Amino acid sequence: MKKAAKPKNIFHILSTHIERPLAFYDIGVGPFPKNEAQQLLRFFPSMKVFGCEPHPSTFRQREITFPGPLLEVALGEDGFQDLYLAGAQSSIYSFDFSDAPVAKVKSMTLDAFDKQAGGSSRIFLWLDVEGAESKILLSGPDLFASQRVKWINVEVRTSKFHSAKEKENAEQLPSIMEDFQFKKALSYNNQRCHHDELWVRK
Repeated sequence: MKKAAKPKNIFHILSTHIERPLAFYDIGVGPFPKNEAQQLLRFFPSMKVFGCEPHPSTFRQREITFPGPLLEVALGEDGFQDLYLAGAQSSIYSFDFSDAPVAKVKSMTLDAFDKQAGGSSRIFLWLDVEGAESKILLSGPDLFASQRVKWINVEVRTSKFHSAKEKENAEQLPSIMEDFQFKKALSYNNQRCHHDELWVRK
């Protein structure tokens, strides 16, 4: 009897939409050791990885094992930003409970992050930033004008928004992607309140 084919994991499916990425910008690395960077390196072992994680304790947890340079910064603007903390999660926009602790963290634009990463080419940009995607994308005009970003993955909340800013972010994303000449290639990881989208340069 023939064995049933093993289902492909989402990173295998993603890899079929991506061709020869040279750099992976992991924005909002998070606490999990086998995160998107480690998973995608299985398919693209020569890809260089650069990341940022503003949550102080999550950064300390990940800086030793992350497979590339990791900055302890938020993205979106130069200077400092308030970061709302919820366990291992964090956002520059307030969560839906009033007692979330707040940390003042260093911040830079996406353009500045790109310069720190050496101005790589054929970039896969991954954003998991709890509602700050639009602000971060808009802080990278020079990067997008260079057309070096070829793929963008974003987590999009569809209901139970943590804040009005997060809802506004979700509504703005499609037009920002269009302005930067990207088209949606894949919608996946459908959860009760959010899903992921892969956008590719037109």
